[in-house]
Amino acid sequence: MKATNEIKPRLDVVSRAITSIVEGVCKENDFDIQYSGIESTDGLPVRQLPAIWDALKTAKARMNHQMNQLISRITHRWNLASSIHRLPAEVLAIIFQEFEPIPGHPDGDSSLLNLLLVLRAWYDAITGSPQLWRSFGAHTPYNIARLVVDHSKALPISVDWRPPREPPKRDLGKVLDLAIENSARVKSLTASVPHEGDPHL
Repeated sequence: MKATNEIKPRLDVVSRAITSIVEGVCKENDFDIQYSGIESTDGLPVRQLPAIWDALKTAKARMNHQMNQLISRITHRWNLASSIHRLPAEVLAIIFQEFEPIPGHPDGDSSLLNLLLVLRAWYDAITGSPQLWRSFGAHTPYNIARLVVDHSKALPISVDWRPPREPPKRDLGKVLDLAIENSARVKSLTASVPHEGDPHL
């Protein structure tokens, strides 16, 4: 059996598949053709070209759709077989602590949110691990701050309310209200008083 990286579709295999599709489409349009290459279509009657053209376009779209589904399915099974996928959620949560959002300014690492999109197992491990959702601040968009509050369950959270470097976001007030609503869970609060003349005052 060939190694995985040596498996390639031979040209004749692809050619046979195209031949089968073209001959099938022509037969459906009541025209028999022995397809032997692109040039062999020169013998098709002009009056039938629009119907055959449309049928071939439809066949191509359906073939692409099914091929994409097949590739997606194989990719899914490949991911399931990977060693990282077989790690328990508890172990994944320990690893993902390196990526948790850091309370503070936008310098904080927010790549934890990107990991949600990698694998379903990672998504489940991250959203099901309250210890990964422990902080938000003045720079945090409201929808992400809401995720922190919801996914952290009953665990204490940290709030960093130092003024952002850029102009405040429109939902800054909503984030502040969220922090006040959950003040009983706030274990630490980092804040600084804006200096006189600060444009964000």
